[in-house]
Amino acid sequence: MVRVGLIGLSPVWETRYRPALKRLGERISVRAVYDPVTGRAEAVAADFGARVASGILSLIERDDADAYLLLDRAWQGMEALQLIRRAGKPVYIAGSLGEDLETIKQLHEASISEGIPLVPEFSRRYTPATARLQELFATQLGRPVQIEIATCAPARDDETTIPGQGPGHDFFIGWFDWCRYLVRTPPGCVESVDDRTVHIEYRQGKSGGVASSVKLRIDEPSSDAEKDEQQRNCQQITCECGWVVLKSDTSIEWQAEGEAVVAESLSHDRPEVEVMLDHFCRRVVGGLIPVADLLDICRSLHLVRSLEESRKIDRPVHLNGEA
Repeated sequence: MVRVGLIGLSPVWETRYRPALKRLGERISVRAVYDPVTGRAEAVAADFGARVASGILSLIERDDADAYLLLDRAWQGMEALQLIRRAGKPVYIAGSLGEDLETIKQLHEASISEGIPLVPEFSRRYTPATARLQELFATQLGRPVQIEIATCAPARDDETTIPGQGPGHDFFIGWFDWCRYLVRTPPGCVESVDDRTVHIEYRQGKSGGVASSVKLRIDEPSSDAEKDEQQRNCQQITCECGWVVLKSDTSIEWQAEGEAVVAESLSHDRPEVEVMLDHFCRRVVGGLIPVADLLDICRSLHLVRSLEESRKIDRPVHLNGEA
């Protein structure tokens, strides 16, 4: 059992985190809750049989938590995470950490030297469709060669987006991380083709073969909610031995060379937030299961900056070293 303290209750608490924590009740025990809205903290604490903390410092000074879930830091910026680090315990981080690349790098280096996991939430990595996609790469389809993404940007005032899928830079960071997670090699070149289209060339893998590429097109939201939802969930991937289309987080269609088209529904698989919290708990108790860290944010944020430079100079930007 991993004992946790909740810090901040995000706008998607009721639809996203509460159900996952309830399902993981045998693995995770909520011991304390802090939120700037006292009534909300009291209601959640009563729901989980936990205590209400008067502030972040009072919560981290408690000795009955093994780790913390930072579910909303919008009201305090990076200071919230800086405060939590004082406790010297693992932190699960939902939502954007902003755009201060140097500060995020410093936090990453400190967490590595101290041996304290700071785990950001990259939801696209762990959807049922992405998990199945990884299996197909290994067994049927081979390496991804070209990824084409047509998606719709969230409205800038939308507070209900999933972490890593919010407006602005956060949206690009989430997609860039997902692409690199699939490709498994660093990007070598990024180009802003136009105001809405991004092209990325990745470096050749150690095993050789054709280098992977990504075409990402992001449109503004329209008044047609159904059309936006379809756009938000359209990823087509050409592989060495076939192709695959992700129609949603729980729906996938694919074809291996010489075989029939297969359509799969993954609606009964665990949702990604439950998988991520489970993986985090395994790390807290000393497991070696791979999880994201702040370096992943740094890599994607560096790519965002290179994309901005490409827009300014109107030509591709080549990336040197690890990015």
